[in-house]
Amino acid sequence: MKFAPALIAIAALSASALSLAQPADPDDCAQKRAGLTSEMEKAKSAGKDAHAVSLERARGELAVSCSEPGERVMSERRISTQEKKVTQAQKAVDAAEKDGKGDGAKARAELKKAQAELERLKRDAAKKEQKQKPKPAQPKPENGGQPPAPAKP
Repeated sequence: MKFAPALIAIAALSASALSLAQPADPDDCAQKRAGLTSEMEKAKSAGKDAHAVSLERARGELAVSCSEPGERVMSERRISTQEKKVTQAQKAVDAAEKDGKGDGAKARAELKKAQAELERLKRDAAKKEQKQKPKPAQPKPENGGQPPAPAKP
């Protein structure tokens, strides 16, 4: 049982590394990647091979979640979650108006806030889709982009 504390420590460190592999915001992928890389180098230099392996695995998972499909999935999840919040807020407004109980104004304010956040998430997703779509190639002019030669009289 001499190794039990070491195994517990490795398991805890692995769990913390895996939590790093799922960024809350796709914009901080590079920062998290750099953090994992430096932490992995420290673990290797300290001879903590098991910890370095778990960090390497976390970096691989980060690469997947930060890829274009991973970002799209994360964005879709955020939008879906926010849509549920809007639905719940609408139900709260309806209940407040129907029963006359509760604060209808507060419920409407929460609904408005949830709707604004949903619109923001959708706008951000649309912007990212536009950035990721390749621009159509423009056909090259037959004369290689040179202005037309003047007509000879």
